[in-house]
Amino acid sequence: MSAWLSRERVTRLLTAFAGEFKEVAEISTGNIAVAVGLKQTVTGDTLLASVSALSTAKKHAEKELKSVDESAAEVPKNTTLLPVLAGLEVPEPMFFCTVEPSSAAYQKALDDALTCLSREDPSLRVSVDSELGQTVLSGMGELHLDIIAERIRTQFRVDASLGPLQIAYRETVNTSASYTGEYAKFHLSKPPRLVHVVYYSSFLNNVQQVFS
Repeated sequence: MSAWLSRERVTRLLTAFAGEFKEVAEISTGNIAVAVGLKQTVTGDTLLASVSALSTAKKHAEKELKSVDESAAEVPKNTTLLPVLAGLEVPEPMFFCTVEPSSAAYQKALDDALTCLSREDPSLRVSVDSELGQTVLSGMGELHLDIIAERIRTQFRVDASLGPLQIAYRETVNTSASYTGEYAKFHLSKPPRLVHVVYYSSFLNNVQQVFS
């Protein structure tokens, strides 16, 4: 079972050597294995062998907590203290593009493929544009999204294509500046909390403040 109290059943345990897999009965500490049959587990989850193992690990976690802070009172019964290993801290994606199936008949298969891929890869974000109704992929780079598209086509047998790549640039004002021209006056301050724009109307002979 996972540390989030959802039960899982591992049907096979394998060790991988390049493209070759060998079934084993158990795996020792520090080694890497392939678990077959997981349905709810995602990358970064903590798995435990049984409910009793979870209870033992929980008591150990409470003991460690008290040893760190001797003044800490007993953990309240209604507090959920689960022994969870450190997960993955993934930065926010900066590259975006849409993904569409070749026909509406592939939409369900595409959604299933994206669900599976996002479970494996926490750096892949999948969302739906509420205005356009398009599926949007967010990733770490152009190569990352290209690999995802290739896996959709080859591994999941879904004919899909990516839209133009968009990059979320972040810009700011480095220094304060002012400019006065014939028709307008601009002032930008640092940090950019204030952008003051004034338009001059030569016909009405007055000044109109647009925003500040």
